[in-house]
Amino acid sequence: MQKPLKVDIYVRMKDKIIPYETLSYDEKKALGIRLSRRGLQAAARVDGYELEFFNPPEMDTDID
Repeated sequence: MQKPLKVDIYVRMKDKIIPYETLSYDEKKALGIRLSRRGLQAAARVDGYELEFFNPPEMDTDID
């Protein structure tokens, strides 16, 4: 069995390139949401659709 690959991920933020693991939990969460939305939009465009996302009001939930 091969060893797992070690992958270093860097994020460009405001003219700086920083390691992903140095991001806070909230920054990682926001980045994940943005990447998911971009992926969904790209997949929809392939089929000729355009997606628009609306930001729902903040809700007090225990779900992350």
